[in-house]
Amino acid sequence: MKPETRSTLLKLTAFLCALVLGAPGVYAQSSTGSQPVSKACDPAYLGALKAKAALEVQREMIENQNFIAKPGSVLEYNCFDRFLGHNAQYAGPLFVEYRGFGSTGMEPNAMETALKNVVGNSNIIYNEENFDGPILSEEGQTEDHKPGDGSKGTYTCDMMSKVWQRAKCANFMDDPGEAATDGFYTFVDLQQIEDPRKLPEACSGAEPPWEQWISDSRDPQFMAPAAEDFSRIRAMTTPGECSRPINTGVSVKVSGASYPDGACLNGCTFKRDGSCE
Repeated sequence: MKPETRSTLLKLTAFLCALVLGAPGVYAQSSTGSQPVSKACDPAYLGALKAKAALEVQREMIENQNFIAKPGSVLEYNCFDRFLGHNAQYAGPLFVEYRGFGSTGMEPNAMETALKNVVGNSNIIYNEENFDGPILSEEGQTEDHKPGDGSKGTYTCDMMSKVWQRAKCANFMDDPGEAATDGFYTFVDLQQIEDPRKLPEACSGAEPPWEQWISDSRDPQFMAPAAEDFSRIRAMTTPGECSRPINTGVSVKVSGASYPDGACLNGCTFKRDGSCE
């Protein structure tokens, strides 16, 4: 590798290190002023990062699970019970009402009775135990299709149209109690309110440790860079001005001579005499 190339790479590395050392959160407050963190991996800083990450992930999960509605039953949306009723009304003497083996058949409503007992009543139980709520599982919605038992009748059903209409016209934060069920929340909001995931049933279980996470993520020494360090870095990056170089601790040999290497900001060039221009 040519000396010039190696020197450029070393300068670039030193410059990136300088940016990292000047980043928010790397300097810790103390009673005597700002002091660089003594360790490359400060456990307190790592703890603050982990707490903030936990807050962000938990909040995003709650928001998504609250806004993405549980779909309803297809059997409810297509009014399956009315299919049964339509079949009982118009299918004719099939199976249970068939008289081909004699003049005496089963009672005239045997088909309807069989469909009710075998399918209709089971459908009612299935719906009540799994989809007993408003369409799209939305708070304040009363539109719902409670399945019947499949009694004789003509098939009509507009539930799917109502579902699409509601999905198309749903507005964000249109719940009168939006502060508790339908909004974007701060971390403090989530600490203070009940879990907003209430439909189709409220979530249960241990509450996330909101208070501890908030406290750990807001460690005062990592909230903002110290004023002294900020002013120093800002002065070093004023356009057109060359500050003192940043020593890299590396020596570079050029034409048999050894020189201490350094990095300069603002487009300035490091000179062999240890200055920037």
